[in-house]
Amino acid sequence: MALFGRPTERDEQKAKAHAQWMQERNPFAIAAMVLGVFSLVEFGVLIVFGIGGIVCGVIALRQLSRVNRAAALMARSAQTETGSIGEELPVTYATPELTVGPDASKYESPERTLAPTRGHRLAWGGIALSVISLIFAAILYLQRRGHA
Repeated sequence: MALFGRPTERDEQKAKAHAQWMQERNPFAIAAMVLGVFSLVEFGVLIVFGIGGIVCGVIALRQLSRVNRAAALMARSAQTETGSIGEELPVTYATPELTVGPDASKYESPERTLAPTRGHRLAWGGIALSVISLIFAAILYLQRRGHA
C-alpha cells in the first residue's frame, strides 16, 4: 500500500507477508506486547495496562500450550496410524470407474480453521514489560515523601 500513487508489487508482497505474520501469532500475545509497551512507556502509572499485559500474556501462553499439545497428540496418532508422518498411502475409491476424488470445496470450509501456533516470545515479552512497569509503579507509589 503506497502512501502516494499506485501500490507496487513489492508493497503488495510486504502487505501479504505482514498479514501472514499476524495470522500466525496468537492475538492475546500481540495484545500482551502492546499493553506491556504502553505500560512501560508510562512507567506503570496506569496500573491497568500492566495488569492487562500480564493477563493477556498468560491467556496467550495457555492457549498456545493447549494448541501445541493438541498438535503433538494429532501428530503422534497420525504416526501410529500411517507408519510415519508424510508417508504417502495409496488412494482407494468406492468403484474402479471413479478416478476423481470428491470435491473438497463441498465438504470443507475455505476459512482458516487452525488456531495460531506462534507468539510465545511476544507473550513472554509482554509479561516481562508489564512486570517491569509495575515495579516502576510500585517504586513511584510507595516512595516516602518528606513531611516537614
